[in-house]
Amino acid sequence: MGSEWRFLRGALCLLLVLSCAYSVSAEEDEQLKFGEIAVSSTPEGAAIYVDGKDTGYVTNRRIMDLMPGVHTVQVTYPGYRDDEKIVDVIGGERVFVNFELKRKIGSLTVSTEPEGAKIYVDGYCKGTSDTLVSSIPEGTHTVMLSLDGYRSYSKQLQVEDGDTLHMSHTFEPLPTTGTVVVNCTPDGAWVYIDDVCYGVSRTTISDLDPGSHEIRLKKYGYYNWSSPFDIRAGEILEFNNTMEAKNGTVAIFSFPVRGEIFIDGVFFGSGPYEGGCPQGEHLLEVKAPGFEEYADRIQVPYDPISVPVTLNPLAPAAIVEAEEKIEVNRVFNPKNAEMELDSARGLLLEEKYHEAYLSALNASRWAEDVDGDGVPNSFDFWTAITNEAVYAAPFVLFVMIGGMVGFDWRRCRIRPDVDLWLDEMGPDGTWIVHVTPSVNRGYYLTMLCTVYLDDDIKERIVAPGKREVNLGHIPPGVHRIRAVVDVKQHRYGRSEVSKSIEVEVS
Repeated sequence: MGSEWRFLRGALCLLLVLSCAYSVSAEEDEQLKFGEIAVSSTPEGAAIYVDGKDTGYVTNRRIMDLMPGVHTVQVTYPGYRDDEKIVDVIGGERVFVNFELKRKIGSLTVSTEPEGAKIYVDGYCKGTSDTLVSSIPEGTHTVMLSLDGYRSYSKQLQVEDGDTLHMSHTFEPLPTTGTVVVNCTPDGAWVYIDDVCYGVSRTTISDLDPGSHEIRLKKYGYYNWSSPFDIRAGEILEFNNTMEAKNGTVAIFSFPVRGEIFIDGVFFGSGPYEGGCPQGEHLLEVKAPGFEEYADRIQVPYDPISVPVTLNPLAPAAIVEAEEKIEVNRVFNPKNAEMELDSARGLLLEEKYHEAYLSALNASRWAEDVDGDGVPNSFDFWTAITNEAVYAAPFVLFVMIGGMVGFDWRRCRIRPDVDLWLDEMGPDGTWIVHVTPSVNRGYYLTMLCTVYLDDDIKERIVAPGKREVNLGHIPPGVHRIRAVVDVKQHRYGRSEVSKSIEVEVS
């Protein structure tokens, strides 16, 4: 009984303690209720900071769940000055805070010489100089100054909050004339404007009255060039012109003979030549039989020029070469070569250069091949005779052997053949095919004729002649009957022929 009372007293004490704890907690919760701040601004969209921390919200907005007490509220907006206020937050209540933000602005003082210029800031007129332009938003701005009769002036300025910038400018009078710049290829052309000479290109012509004019370029050896143009006050015109050259005159002659004349690869006829040719550098070539080809670059001006060409004959060098070859082949008695050499020397004295060159070449050939059979002396069997028959013998022998082999191949050639046709189906339901293998002519070792139904072998025949082959019962469908004759020839391998027919069994 005593133990039960002790248990009951303990339980009552525990309940009393828990009741007191709950009462204290409820009282503290009542005291710690959260408050909120409603933040607005002009303009809207300013970032909100509470106690220096970014809330992630912009005005206009309520900031909830704030602990009761004193808080600092700050707002920021691009182009405006930051602002902040201290707010006392009461639990369970809403506090309203409004911010009237002020722009970040600077000022600009403008002075000009002369005065009275219109001042434009970002395209908007802000008055005339000299003056102070105030309330310019912070940032980069374009300031332009304009005054009648003078060149306009513009400049970009960076305005900071609270700063006062200073800008001064001295105007340049607007030009009353135009300018022409003349470039010409080639240089040195005389420049005329309205028939007044202004010197040679390259040149710059200033103080040209506004309006319509005509420019003309003249240069010796070139076609005149002209063009009308209009120019305004203050305008700069540039002319870049390539003048067209007139043809020059060139006279070309060659000696000791008249040669064929080529200029830049184009045939101009046999010399002498006299006529027009474009000015500038050209490739001149002169060719004549029996002479070295002449090639050189010439410069053709507008004034007439004469170009003499001396051609070098090939005969003297060819005669020297023939003499050396005759001396080397003296042991073979080169009489024909010596005769040709004497002829070449005589023709050269007669100034028959081409004929002398050909004779010298013939002398060299005869010296190296005294019998003229196409075989050099050192490889010839007998230089005293012509050896066509000796050299032709291998060819004749080759033809004879080839003919014998061809005759034997034709004699041993086998031409097998086979006939194949199909009878109607017999009364017992089987099919009969008639096969006639044959060998037309020639000698052979063996013959084999194989009869197929589709890919199955039905019969093998080893001798020529007509045969009947029973194919048995053929199932319905399309089938191919084929006979292949294979003949092993006596020589030259095998010969094969085949024939086939298709049959449809219903």
